[in-house]
Amino acid sequence: MTATEALLQHFLMYLVLPVWLLAGLADYFCHRASHIERTSGVGESLLHRLQFAEVGVPLLAALLLEINAAVLLIMLIGLMLHQTTAVWDVRYANATRRVAPAEQHVHGLLEMSPAVGAAVVTILNWPDFLSLFSITVSPRWHDAATAPRCSSPRGLDLQPLGIQLFCMVNYCIEERAVDATFAWGASAGGRLSTDRVSSIGMASCSTALGRKLT
Repeated sequence: MTATEALLQHFLMYLVLPVWLLAGLADYFCHRASHIERTSGVGESLLHRLQFAEVGVPLLAALLLEINAAVLLIMLIGLMLHQTTAVWDVRYANATRRVAPAEQHVHGLLEMSPAVGAAVVTILNWPDFLSLFSITVSPRWHDAATAPRCSSPRGLDLQPLGIQLFCMVNYCIEERAVDATFAWGASAGGRLSTDRVSSIGMASCSTALGRKLT
């Protein structure tokens, strides 16, 4: 592994991923402040679930399979679908509630984080990416049960634990908020939100990613 490759891996693990998680937490607080359970309701939450699936499938592929042309193609398709759904999500939200400037900036981070992550993975596997567009080089479509682990500097192997604790705190906050939402919906007939699933999915995927990359 060259110094540049190691630098890109550490950039992905210790900058892109934490920023992505913090942006997700900030987005939750933006949703809570705008009371989406009483405005956009389940409709916006379902769009959030769709976006999680669109980034979750490529993430699981990168975690469980060797990075090759097939995985890169899955990541690129997932990224395009996620960006399209993000536009749909904002259009729907604007029609049902006020999307504050701060939330708009948070959405920018949530859209760019997977794009930057996919770009880094693509650069680290550049020959496989080029093979998708080449008529002379045959793409590698085979998969593998495991992928090589990335080396990490001394003292940074606690990152998976930190990510897990962060997500557990976020999940506990989300759990209390959703319980209150369902209680309000049962008493007032409000529109319910299902954002609790976001914390579960982010906790599972981000913890697994941290364990693989360290």
